Amino acid sequence: MATITTYDEKVKKILDKILVAARDSNFGYYEDYQVKDYTDENKKVRMTMSVIVPEAQRTNAKTFLTRKLRDYKYPVANAGQSGVSIVVNPHPSLRQLDVIVNPDDVQVIRVQIKPSSSGGSRGGSTGARITESAQALYCALRFNVLDSDIPSSNGSAINTADFQTAWNSCDCDATLEEVLAVEGDWQKSCILGANKLYKAFKSPPKNYYKFYRGSGVDALINQAYLKVKNEEPLETVPASEDKWNPADIWLAKSDFDSSQIPKAAARGLVLNLNQFLEEQFNTTPYQTLAGISLKKIRSSANIAEVNTNPINERAKDIEFNGYRSSYKSIDVYVDMGKSKEMQFRNFGSESSAGWQGEISGAAAAQGKIGGAEVWTILNRFDAGYTFDNQNIWRLSDSSPQQISRENYSLMQTYLPNELPQVVNQEQQVISEMVNGQINEKTPRSYRYSKRLGLQVVDSLSNMKKEDADEAIKDIYLYASSQTKTSSIHWKLT
Repeated sequence: MATITTYDEKVKKILDKILVAARDSNFGYYEDYQVKDYTDENKKVRMTMSVIVPEAQRTNAKTFLTRKLRDYKYPVANAGQSGVSIVVNPHPSLRQLDVIVNPDDVQVIRVQIKPSSSGGSRGGSTGARITESAQALYCALRFNVLDSDIPSSNGSAINTADFQTAWNSCDCDATLEEVLAVEGDWQKSCILGANKLYKAFKSPPKNYYKFYRGSGVDALINQAYLKVKNEEPLETVPASEDKWNPADIWLAKSDFDSSQIPKAAARGLVLNLNQFLEEQFNTTPYQTLAGISLKKIRSSANIAEVNTNPINERAKDIEFNGYRSSYKSIDVYVDMGKSKEMQFRNFGSESSAGWQGEISGAAAAQGKIGGAEVWTILNRFDAGYTFDNQNIWRLSDSSPQQISRENYSLMQTYLPNELPQVVNQEQQVISEMVNGQINEKTPRSYRYSKRLGLQVVDSLSNMKKEDADEAIKDIYLYASSQTKTSSIHWKLT
């Protein structure tokens, strides 16, 4: 990754906004960025940068970044936001966009959406494009080829001809060669998932289903979501497809008429689209169309239907039951009951501001929510905090004394027993925080993450109990893709 040392402050501030958008938890495609060039300050294009995403998601990434950046305001001198929305001009045919550096001129940062070699970040080094396509392949193998469960102990014993036959009923954005290269834990996960799904789908006859990832039915559903999102008020439709429907692969009856999908979205209403998906999901004796949200399976597979129950039942026992955090950790946990916690932390280490919330439970991580969405929800209950993620991140580096003092004040109130019990406590804590002695690996990230996490605790603690409970319910529902306009799907964990 290239490092830029000569750009001025107005360019830097807009670059920060682009990186915040690219690293948004709802984005789902971002892998890296590269600064390709820095041109003369008198030229229109001040900087050319590339955002690296999976090939199949380049168009979606361009759409997301354009919309996200237009939601931001131009920074002003005090690091806040003016009332002027950032101007973004996407290229009509190329996967690139120009972000106007300053509302008073025409200079731009040119953002090019470049393809990655790995295929995606959600599946670790293997890439989501490949691991999710692999799950589609192993499903096709179990559903359409084999007469019994795939042996989890020896997936490599399956012959090539069977894999090829299975691949004939898949429509994915990876190649068979890429998918067959998946080994070890990911192969085991795919096998366990395929066997579990076959039973959940009531052991349908062979060739009843085709399987999709990043293409065909999957792509049409993405387009349908974008249509309703563009045509309905933003508060009605979840901000990202993943929060509307987190399905990674889709199963559809082999003779399914895919033209029904755009027809279901023709009126631009998310509830119409949701109703269509629910109707296809509930056909008997076998489902006609269903999305599957995937998590890596380590030992045994669990599967559940999501968003089949009324909205008032989806977070029935979720409430604000307190919090926990240690002195040395960047994490702050909010107890939501039902053996679930919301973990708030910076997921960007020392390299970037990526503060988010993530549901953790007995089994595994169960969904994330971006910082902006957390505070949108909390402020519905009069939390009264203006979330300025990048400002806190900058101050954590440029003004560590200020942030450390704010952290100490919050710790005194909410973590008194975690603080060192010494006579000069305030002086020592602030000094340790400023000098990186509390968390030596990530001192800046620690100051930033602790500040925002404790702000959540402070806001919830100062609400009426019923308001705090409702706020946590809403945060949980958004993170787990169970909002009132989220759609029906299976969750495989």
